[in-house]
Amino acid sequence: MAQNFEQAAVGLLKVKRQSLTDQVLDVLRDRIISGRLQPGTRLVETELAHHLGVSRLPVREALAQLEAVGFVTSVSSGRQVVELSRRDFEQLFRLRLILETEAVQRAAQKRPAGDCAVLRAQLGHMREMLTVHNLETLSRLDLEMHQQIWKMADDPHLRRTLDLVIAPLFIYLARHAGQEDWNETLKWHEALAEHICSGDVQGAKENLEGHLEYSLSLTRSMLSDGKEVEVARSESKV
Repeated sequence: MAQNFEQAAVGLLKVKRQSLTDQVLDVLRDRIISGRLQPGTRLVETELAHHLGVSRLPVREALAQLEAVGFVTSVSSGRQVVELSRRDFEQLFRLRLILETEAVQRAAQKRPAGDCAVLRAQLGHMREMLTVHNLETLSRLDLEMHQQIWKMADDPHLRRTLDLVIAPLFIYLARHAGQEDWNETLKWHEALAEHICSGDVQGAKENLEGHLEYSLSLTRSMLSDGKEVEVARSESKV
């Protein structure tokens, strides 16, 4: 059963009065990725505005941006955090493999030094969060690391499409972060970064394919154990 925003609002921070839309966007996106706002949670502008201490306008703008990148979907009753059926998940994963393979190959061809420094810093931060077992931050950094690679591909159309396709997948994966072998995941990430930053296009491609195969296998194992992806009610309400 989908929770109400009122039930999910614990931990939301009051935002300051500057750059309100960006601040609201950051707060909501972090809560969605971390699983504090679960799939199917209704996102009512008036409730969000009240809990965040802002007017409805920045909330409305933030929700529109979240919908544009796949975190939120419109249904007959308003907006809610996106949900996936098992079929959705499988289809999006196949599409992710095609798109992200293209992205890592382009990133390896370009490999700007400044971007590689950012990538390595992100991996260092992930290693620190793994040491203290901060799974919420790890899940966020995982997505940000992939987004950095998409940025390095220097193709805004590809990057925008990846944002739209992959955001719902990371929402689901973040909810099961405690079941993931983060040491193994981080090894895949570190190897991928080295392939990209050394200009090894083929190595980057093969590493990503192996990483995604591992990730999909892990997720299918969760599903076969009865941990089903929630069926999207939006299929019957839109």
